Amino acid sequence: MLKHQTAQKKLLEIAAALQPGEALPPIRTIMEKYQFSQSTVTRAIEILEAQGAIERRSRSGIFATGKVHRKDMAALLIAYPLTPTGVQILTGVQTQLLDGSRGLLLLPGGTGDFDSVGRLLADNNINEIIISPVSQLLDDMEYIKFVQNLIARRCRVVVTDIPIPGVQAPLVGEENVKSFRILTEKMLADGIKKLLVAGKMGSRVYAARLSGIRQALEKSPVRLQQLELDSKTPLAESAGQILSSGCDGVILADASTSGELLYEMRIQATSSALSTIKVGAIMEGSGNFVWPRGWRLEKNSFELGKCAVKLLNAHILQNTVMLLPLDLQKIN
Repeated sequence: MLKHQTAQKKLLEIAAALQPGEALPPIRTIMEKYQFSQSTVTRAIEILEAQGAIERRSRSGIFATGKVHRKDMAALLIAYPLTPTGVQILTGVQTQLLDGSRGLLLLPGGTGDFDSVGRLLADNNINEIIISPVSQLLDDMEYIKFVQNLIARRCRVVVTDIPIPGVQAPLVGEENVKSFRILTEKMLADGIKKLLVAGKMGSRVYAARLSGIRQALEKSPVRLQQLELDSKTPLAESAGQILSSGCDGVILADASTSGELLYEMRIQATSSALSTIKVGAIMEGSGNFVWPRGWRLEKNSFELGKCAVKLLNAHILQNTVMLLPLDLQKIN
C-alpha cells in the first residue's frame, strides 16, 4: 500500500471520529504521531478534500465535514490488495472460497459483541473470515479496529458485497415492526399466556420491535412484561430473571446478545423448564454468530445460508427458537 493511501485511511479514521466542524489535529502532530512525511500527509489531505471528507480553512486548520460514509470507509479499508494474510476483495462467486477444512467464519453485517467473536476465533483456531455485506459493516470505529486486529493476528479477511444466501442485513423500520408482529403471532398460536420481551430499551430499533409486538397483542389477553438488557448487567443474571419471571414465553429483541443469552438460559434451566418456556428470536445480523466462550463449531457444518439455522437448532434450544424471515426457515 502506498504511503499516502495509509495516511489517507488514518486521516479518514480520525475524521470519522469527529463531529462535523470539529478540527483535526495539526499536520505536524499527525506527522510525528504516525511517522508520515509532510508530503505524504499533504497528498492524503488533497485526496480527502476532493472526496468531501475534510475541509481546509486557510490558516485556521482542517475540519471534519461529517460526510464520511460507512461505505467510503469500507472502501478505504479493503480496496488495496495486501499480503495473503491481509484484506482482499472477493470478486468471484463466494462459494468458490468455501473450504470447510480451512475453518471459515461468516460474519454478516452489523456490529456485535467483538469480544465474543474474538473468543470464537481463538477457541476454534479460525484463520479466515468472510465479512458480508460491506455496505452494512462500519457502524463505528470499533469495527475498523476489530478488522485491523484480525489482520494483526494473521487472520485472512475477505470482504465482499456479494449477497450471501440466507443471511439478512439488520432489520430496520417497518420491517422490524412487521417481523416482530409475525413472530409474536406465532407465539400466541402456540398458546402462551404471559409474554416477556428482553431488549435494549430506549433505542429506535427496540421501539419498532416493541410496536410490532404490541400490534399482535391488541386483541389478546396475554400480559406483557419488559426486561432491560444493559451492559452493566451480566447476561447470566438476565437469563435468571427471564426464567424466574413466571412467563411462559419470551422474545429476545436484541440480536447481538441472543446467542449467549439463550446459552445462559439453557445452563440455568432444568429440562422441565426448557419444555415449558417458548423462546422467540429473530437472529439477524451478527447475532447469529456471537457464540459464548467454550463453544466449538462442528466440522463440515459451515454451509452458507444453512449454518445459522443448523448451529442454532443443534446447540441452543432445539425447536423452541423461531427464525424469521421465513426464507431462513425454508432452508433448514
